[in-house]
Amino acid sequence: MSSCLSVFVLKIIICILHVPLFLYGVGIIPPMVILSSVGHKNVSQELALDSPIIVGITIGVTAIAAIIIFSIAAFCFCLPAFFTRILIIIYCCVTALKIILEIAFIVQINIVQSSVSSTLDTYLVGAMLKAGGKFDLAEKGINYTEFQALPDYNMPSYCDTECKLNLELVEDIQSKLDCCGIGSATDWKKVLPEIPESCCTNSNCDSYKENGCKEKVEDLIAMAFTI
Repeated sequence: MSSCLSVFVLKIIICILHVPLFLYGVGIIPPMVILSSVGHKNVSQELALDSPIIVGITIGVTAIAAIIIFSIAAFCFCLPAFFTRILIIIYCCVTALKIILEIAFIVQINIVQSSVSSTLDTYLVGAMLKAGGKFDLAEKGINYTEFQALPDYNMPSYCDTECKLNLELVEDIQSKLDCCGIGSATDWKKVLPEIPESCCTNSNCDSYKENGCKEKVEDLIAMAFTI
């Protein structure tokens, strides 16, 4: 009787030790999903984050699956012994897969991490310039410092199909991440006669979101890849 009680207590302790693993799995998936959808999926593609995101989501799923499988094997006493052993084997395989994926994840992140900030800078500047119809400047790949040095917009408002697509892309980023411009709302004065409604904090549009989108995207990337 005492040995059975000891085994039961041991199972509970092991499950408690698995709680961080479960929270890890639950925590890593949402920022990955959000990052993969921002800017109509263009942000993750431009920053070469599609593969790390897929691996990260898979890690989260395997982490959740591992604790569920172990809990079933440990506490479903009605299961036949051979079925319990099969579940334990599956649990070990899932855990091993998670470890392998984590190694691949770390390698991928180290490869792209060094270029993410500069690539994001150039990408957001290019998207805003295209949203304002300034395709010649966008093709030059200017950075944010050079963008800030541009004169304010002083041409009649005109936007073709590609221009509108880029405007929708940037507005999608602004809406989903609650941000405006690259560094601030004033960035829009470089490319458009008016600041887009997605920057507004109220229906009157007399105030704008304070945070720039570059900072928000960087924070989201940090949240997704450092959990």
